[in-house]
Amino acid sequence: MPHVLHHLRNVWEKLEASVEGLRPIQWYAYPTSVTYVKKAGVTFEPQIEYCGFLNDDVLHEQLCEADFAIVPFNIHDKPEYPYARFSIPSRITEFVNAGLPIFAAAGKKTEACRFISGNGVGKCESIADETGFATQLLEFAKDTAARESMGVNNRHFAEEHCDIRVYRKKLLRKFQQLTTATAQ
Repeated sequence: MPHVLHHLRNVWEKLEASVEGLRPIQWYAYPTSVTYVKKAGVTFEPQIEYCGFLNDDVLHEQLCEADFAIVPFNIHDKPEYPYARFSIPSRITEFVNAGLPIFAAAGKKTEACRFISGNGVGKCESIADETGFATQLLEFAKDTAARESMGVNNRHFAEEHCDIRVYRKKLLRKFQQLTTATAQ
């Protein structure tokens, strides 16, 4: 993950040269994530501005005010490491809950890309080709009608699939079944 931020910084630097008034990407994360990135020798500033860690309510307010989310997941279409092959960033659920369209640096052969693309909650591109990624990101940003539609879709997806109460009930029923079967 740290090196994908290097590529994202490069992409944003290219976009700053062509888009007047473009502000830095705001990155909300645990302080340990920043330490991890810096220890890997990756410079992400000034194009990516670390804004600290926000609790659930404050983060949700910030996300609801954003135009879209950028998910820096991996670099190539083929996953570089097992995490990129088999994982889906949990932050995606917060983005769809806020009705936020997603643009991900995620390779076509990752589960993250399959989830995002398969559920229509965002768009994925490989960031290995920084110029191509920059072009696709700019097109995504300019298409406000498509992003608005995706945002509505994302909120609907969250209401349909991300209600923890539904899963809590299913989990409770499963525990009850298991404990009943064990007791007999």
